[in-house]
Amino acid sequence: MLFVSIFTVALGAMVLVVLSEQLPVLTLVLVAGSGAVLADLVLFRFIRTGLLEEIVRIERNAQDALFHQKSFKRTYRTARRVWHRWKHATSSRYRAWTLPLLGLIVLASPLPDEIGIGLLGISHVRTVNLIVLLFIIKPASIFLLLTSTSIVSSYTSLW
Repeated sequence: MLFVSIFTVALGAMVLVVLSEQLPVLTLVLVAGSGAVLADLVLFRFIRTGLLEEIVRIERNAQDALFHQKSFKRTYRTARRVWHRWKHATSSRYRAWTLPLLGLIVLASPLPDEIGIGLLGISHVRTVNLIVLLFIIKPASIFLLLTSTSIVSSYTSLW
């Protein structure tokens, strides 16, 4: 679970590398991958249910409060225009595959998982599909991390 968040990824990677010296890599990959999938699912559920509903509620309240003040009318119209352009861009026919693909690429890379899970959350990926994809991507990325560190450590021990 340490391998998921932006705040704990460095510590999680170091713990995995140290544990890989003592434990079989396949067992470590399966256990760490399962923990990463569970942590990503918690984050996904938070983004899907809590965060998006909260943004909609704040937008409605801000619309009522700010629209009646003259200084905010122009700002509100500009923000509304940007919001409509964003909704149009994300509701196009390309959204069905580009946002999930970009989210999966971010999840497989060393970038923070919050970005990838956020992209998957706004692209309306079904939870069952996400679980299957995460069980493929997370153990594979952990396996690549562990094998690359073992290759580098064996290469540097020759010097």
